Amino acid sequence: MADIPAPLASRHTATLIVVVSVLGALAALATLVVPLGARAEFWLFATRQAVLAVQPLVLALGMLLVWRVLTRRSRLDVVAAVAAMGGFALLALAQLLWIVVATPWGVPEVRVVLGIAFLVAIVLVVGGLLGLGVAVQRADRWHGLTRLTLPLAGLVAIGLAVATSLDPQLTAPVVYTVWSLLFLGLAVGLRSRRSVHHAGIALASGS
Repeated sequence: MADIPAPLASRHTATLIVVVSVLGALAALATLVVPLGARAEFWLFATRQAVLAVQPLVLALGMLLVWRVLTRRSRLDVVAAVAAMGGFALLALAQLLWIVVATPWGVPEVRVVLGIAFLVAIVLVVGGLLGLGVAVQRADRWHGLTRLTLPLAGLVAIGLAVATSLDPQLTAPVVYTVWSLLFLGLAVGLRSRRSVHHAGIALASGS
């Protein structure tokens, strides 16, 4: 057995995840200062939504690398990875389109459609994170407490959905901040060294 560094793509993505996780947390906390859809601060609102849209796109890439590098890539692992990536992609789209609520086109019907998109995205993300979390435990290639990042993030995502429906102005931004910072553990996992078997040639000795 030998320890090898994480692939270069994983290390670069880990750095991106750190950046977007911190920015996502700050953007969520900004909701406490800038009311949702406030037209007086439209460009600040739009910038915040753009940040919240970029973050899940980077996380989708992270899910792909988790599947490729840190799981055994069984059929169930593929389903979990596709669910997570699809959920994050849909979440990114919904976050970006949420800018519409601060414009004259932000009619109730649009809000309902976007709300459904958010719900579907969260369901996919939760299922994907929990599935990949189990896959990571089975493969045993990600060591340390941070290997619990994905299942914990899946459970917090459920809390985020509840908080968004009950108190979107106060509780939801706080829960999103916690959720966002949890993914710092994903960055650690993507950068972790992996154990691989030697593929050497056995030499026979003789007299």
